[in-house]
Amino acid sequence: MIEAKSELPDGYRLTELGLLPEEWRVIRLGEVVHKTRQIDSRKSPTQQFKYIDVSSVSKERLAIVGCQTIHGKNAPSRARKQVEAGDVIFATVRPYLKRIAKITPEFDKQVCSTAFCVLRPRLDTIDSNFLFYTVSYDPFVERVAEHQRGSSYPAVIDKDVLRESIPLPPLDEQRAIAHVLRTVQEAKEATEGVIAAARELKKSLMRHLFTYGPVPVDQTDRVPMQETEIGSLPAHWRVVRLGEVAEIVYGVQAAVAHMKDSTKGIPILTNININNDGRIDLSTLRYYDLSKEKREKLLLQKGDILFNWRSGSRAVVGKTAIFDLDGEFTFSSFILRFRANDKILSYYLAFYLQYLKSKGFFSSKGDQSSVNAVFNASLSSKIPIILPTILEQRKIARMLQAVDEKIQAEEERKAALEALFKTLLHDLMTARRRLPTEFIAQFTEPSVGANNFSPLPTSQHLQHTSQQSPLRMSPPVRAGQSSHGAQTP
Repeated sequence: MIEAKSELPDGYRLTELGLLPEEWRVIRLGEVVHKTRQIDSRKSPTQQFKYIDVSSVSKERLAIVGCQTIHGKNAPSRARKQVEAGDVIFATVRPYLKRIAKITPEFDKQVCSTAFCVLRPRLDTIDSNFLFYTVSYDPFVERVAEHQRGSSYPAVIDKDVLRESIPLPPLDEQRAIAHVLRTVQEAKEATEGVIAAARELKKSLMRHLFTYGPVPVDQTDRVPMQETEIGSLPAHWRVVRLGEVAEIVYGVQAAVAHMKDSTKGIPILTNININNDGRIDLSTLRYYDLSKEKREKLLLQKGDILFNWRSGSRAVVGKTAIFDLDGEFTFSSFILRFRANDKILSYYLAFYLQYLKSKGFFSSKGDQSSVNAVFNASLSSKIPIILPTILEQRKIARMLQAVDEKIQAEEERKAALEALFKTLLHDLMTARRRLPTEFIAQFTEPSVGANNFSPLPTSQHLQHTSQQSPLRMSPPVRAGQSSHGAQTP
């Protein structure tokens, strides 16, 4: 902790927001945005416009992901705030949910709900992109959320947002900071696009493989086909029931939500540990003391298939993953364990069950008579399973595994970019790291694109400020690592 002015790093001063460069100002948000006006959309009954309500903004992407197109005569009473390209909208209802977005040209002169505080930057003082990153920075959101009122409908008012303090670097540094953050954000968005495309490829590939087998698309007309109870299939394939090719066992009957102590048992996998891509997610674990008499039946083995048979949501029933982890694990009562016999390969069976889920099989065929959507052991044993030869099963599984590996690699890249973005947002907004002077110099004038700028500075070239030591260059780091040691893409 800094206890005396003499201990401050050269060129820095202590502010209400912490240690900041002397050339940075601390200012109320309301001082750097224009006052906006409300309109009455219903006074133009025939005019059509796009309406942005709180649900239109994704809290994950911090962007507008949908809107309604309505006429003035049908406008809800909240449709009163006109927005312009470059504005930033900040939801005042449950502000901690971070329904924050920048208005793109597509929504210029359109209308948003009064549940947003519209921030229109004074461009001679604050950069629009810098404003967006400033108000989406978690500490700012948390300070605003402290003022929320109400229990059933917690909200703040525009004044609560506008009176919060923000750091204000010189304009060229604002633009440089925003450029760096936007570049990382665009890389993450591009990776999300690759993931979405790979998932669609997997769906298409599954449709082909489970209809014609592992043959090229241009050779499907050479495959002898037969009509079966589940449609056309290669003539030499059989349709069997799941109960014929796998042992089906229910998991541990116990309430485990509170069992977080890892010293009191082994990990127990629940429905939240199976993700929608068919992988096991260990980010949230519970533990269960499995008795000796139950271990033989309920300890998982590599190759076991975990099937989410029960849930409050139909969309979740049928999530399937293959268990391939080291160590001792068991599984909870909302999961069925399928253990394949010698007629079928585990990976092939897991992929086929994922294929059935993608077609809506479990949501349409399950027992909906209870509060929960159910596909129990009795129903599961009757699932029709396509049975190619073992050689074909292996080829199909390998082709789909290759796509899964691509998806996983891109998911890991996305996670690395998210971590990098979060680190950069914190470090650049608090001036713990400063961009090089020569890099900032490129941003003396606003620019609409990134192609005119030199490459982003590497972590070696970012200046680092410690609150207990003077300004210094950060130590050299290995290629592919940030100065925090985390792998960067």
